Amino acid sequence: MQPSSGRRFTFQTSVYEEACGRLVLTSFIAERRRPGTIIKTSLEREFYRMASLPEFPLENPFENRNRFYVVDDESELRANDWIRLYLELSVAISDRTTTDHDLSGLRIVSVAIQTMEPPSESSLTAKNATVYIRYIDFCKARCGQNLDRIAVVRRNLQ
Repeated sequence: MQPSSGRRFTFQTSVYEEACGRLVLTSFIAERRRPGTIIKTSLEREFYRMASLPEFPLENPFENRNRFYVVDDESELRANDWIRLYLELSVAISDRTTTDHDLSGLRIVSVAIQTMEPPSESSLTAKNATVYIRYIDFCKARCGQNLDRIAVVRRNLQ
């Protein structure tokens, strides 16, 4: 509902595969960008470029707390259940040939979030972020063995 007028709006959300293994979650709920808004930095331009994921960082994102906000506390992971959702969407789209759809065997080890701002707790709610989720997949039926993996998810809310 728009507070100033009391008008209600219907929002639409969709998830689709843009290319093989590239899942796009689109939610048409963002406010309009004001005319004349200028994207100032190259990092901002990178976040707004929808068709690409950034290069994986050369340094370990789970160890560099100067560049990434790192979440490895179990209670903080539970409090931010969107991280689990991002992981499950990533895993579901990465292997659609499997008949085993049980994702309960996934265990998040650590999460690193990169934003345009310096790392802080506000990185968890940043509109534009690249999220690196390190997880262990215990599902031998799906993978054949236990695997230590990293899912990369780019969030862009304009």
